Amino acid sequence: MSFIAAEYYNRGEEVSSHVDRNFSEVQAQWKQNISLDNSEPPASTFGIKIEDSRFFQLPSWDKVILEGFGYKNSFFAGIGQGWSFSLIGVLICLMGLYLAWEQQGINSLIKDMKILVPVSLLLFSVILGSHIYFNILNYQLNVQFAKGEYSQVVNTSQALIRLYPPLQGDEEFLERLARAELYTDTADPGLVNFIQGLESYKDSNFLEAENYFEKSLDSQPNRFLVRGYLVTGILNRGINYFNEPNTRNAGTAADIFEKAFNIFPGHVEALYDLMLARVVNGEFQKSAEVAKQIIDGQKYFQEPGIGLMGQAYVHLTWAEYNKGDINKTWERYRQSVDTKAWDKSGIEKK
Repeated sequence: MSFIAAEYYNRGEEVSSHVDRNFSEVQAQWKQNISLDNSEPPASTFGIKIEDSRFFQLPSWDKVILEGFGYKNSFFAGIGQGWSFSLIGVLICLMGLYLAWEQQGINSLIKDMKILVPVSLLLFSVILGSHIYFNILNYQLNVQFAKGEYSQVVNTSQALIRLYPPLQGDEEFLERLARAELYTDTADPGLVNFIQGLESYKDSNFLEAENYFEKSLDSQPNRFLVRGYLVTGILNRGINYFNEPNTRNAGTAADIFEKAFNIFPGHVEALYDLMLARVVNGEFQKSAEVAKQIIDGQKYFQEPGIGLMGQAYVHLTWAEYNKGDINKTWERYRQSVDTKAWDKSGIEKK
């Protein structure tokens, strides 16, 4: 869940950044001169790595809260406003109940806090201690691998994956495990294909990487890190077609972007790239259909991306203009520049 929430959030941030940087190209020849940025690889779910003693200094505690406990922007975007408002409402109701009992309520509050505070501190200590403990074990695995103790690396790594799921989304951990398994002739084919895909990906051989990632995903369909890398590789292959100077092939790029979206539904970067490729290829109605998917998808996030929503409505505007409906064109254009034309969920007003 953490990986999916982070991916949706990070991809939305990348798209918003691209919209902001390329605003001058929005109206230029139906975006014929615009180019796409390469897609970034997925971030590791094992983000709280202790690399030196500075981790235990006070300035590092923001990393503990953000990475260790997961209270960062992607988490709040994933749960949305509903859960946040519900929690605030529950806290207000509890405070009201305590205050309604006057002195007896205050005494009850003090009594309950004497229980709640130690339990909270104990829970905090257990979570922090587990992070430190698994970091120590991860460091020991590096030492054992360097010594050639591959069997111990394999056995310990497999146990850690079951005990500490974030390690399943860390490419360094998986790469070390795969190499140790190769040395002990106990290699998992799916994991080996993933590592081979990573090597091809780092060499920018995206088609070969895609083939390896697909084989790995066939072996273990629930491995989200592989799915994330597969989609990123596919997107970068399509971006190469789209950005090719003089011989831009937006149609081929669009088909590739659509494949990426089918593999990772809701992937906003794939949708955004597909929307651009369709309009550059002169497929205004298909571009508008993708724009509607973007608009519909924004209602699931805490706050709709204003720049992304505006661009989606721009593509709807072009589609209406291409059909010759001037009144609808004006209505769509107003939605692209005025957030008041949206309803609260981000869906176009009827």
